[in-house]
Parts: sequence; C-alpha cells; structure tokens
Amino acid sequence: MLLVLLPRDDPLPLKRAWCLFEIHNALEESKVSLSIDLPDREAVELKESVIVNADCVLQALSDIQAENAKATSVSDRELIFRTITNSAGRFFNVNQGLKMNCKPGMLTS
Repeated sequence: MLLVLLPRDDPLPLKRAWCLFEIHNALEESKVSLSIDLPDREAVELKESVIVNADCVLQALSDIQAENAKATSVSDRELIFRTITNSAGRFFNVNQGLKMNCKPGMLTS
C-alpha cells in the first residue's frame, strides 16, 4: 500500500476516516506492506526538517486520533466508526497500527 502524506507537516490522510480505515485494514493483512511517499520537493523538506528536529515526524504520528477523523458523508463516518468500535482493538488498534508500522526508512522518495 502506498501512502502519500500531504501536506508533509499536517498529512490529510491521517485525518480522514476512510483513509485511516483503509490503512488499518491494510496493516491487518500480513501480505500487505506499507510504503510512504512524498513528491520530491516535500521529501527534501521533510528530510531537512528531520535533521533540524527529528521529533517533527514523531509528533505527526502521535497526533493520529482516528476517533477525531472526518468524513464527507455522515453515514460513511458512522459506518466506519461502528466497524472500528466493533473490532477487538477498537480505535486503539487504528491509532497504534500506523504509529507502530511507520518506521524510519519507510520513505520511498
């Protein structure tokens, strides 16, 4: 699975219910690997930011809160939240899954 984190300093996919749900489902599948990519300019800026302050990437990941995710459709959000709530790990697994699986060196650019 290719995850494009834009904008790099406040990635939209980490705030969208459907995106987080799809990421969570991909991480649940042992056959799916997760790669993070950015356009070249954003990748260079991210690498420069990490040199200055390595905590910026960790902060972006620590800000992931699936229970605060937005969706265009109220019914989609309710369906996603109901599915997550009925799963064994609930929101904790969604939040932790991405944090645990985003490791240094995953950036493909």
